[in-house]
Amino acid sequence: NRYFRDTLHKMNECVKVLNSMDLDFVIHLGDFIDRYNSKSEAEESLTCFQELNEGMRVDPANSGQRLLGFSSIKTHKYHVLGNHDYWAYRDHYSIDQLYHDYGLDNKGYYTFSPRNNSIFKFIVLDSYQNGSYISREQRRWLYDELASAEDENKLVILFSHIGIYPDHQHNWIKNEQGI
Repeated sequence: NRYFRDTLHKMNECVKVLNSMDLDFVIHLGDFIDRYNSKSEAEESLTCFQELNEGMRVDPANSGQRLLGFSSIKTHKYHVLGNHDYWAYRDHYSIDQLYHDYGLDNKGYYTFSPRNNSIFKFIVLDSYQNGSYISREQRRWLYDELASAEDENKLVILFSHIGIYPDHQHNWIKNEQGI
């Protein structure tokens, strides 16, 4: 369902399942924050984000145990930023605070390789940095990362909040031809 507050219990169950598996990493594909229409709703969403991430809420229905959050997952964890994440921070806080809260280094696009000597290079795009456009700077960075992966004989897996290919009505990146 679309009731964001219900996700606290869903996250708790998800963390338990993920922690029972031998995973190299977990990636969240965006919209950790719900919709909002006002500053108070944005503050509620950010509080819920903190609870989802840190698992701070105590569950009275479960012997008062603390609900597990995303940060409780026992492997490498990564985020892709979504439109709701950006909108709440852009309109009521700051993009720098967004990057900080999500553990990103002053930008929403990056690469990772959770294993040494992996045959994969994982690339995370920031499809909402410039309102559904991939910036020229990010495209240059992407081309460099792809060339580097080719030189290193690595396979690339690309993550984006918005689909890029194939062309589809829900692929809202407005300059996907350049990618």
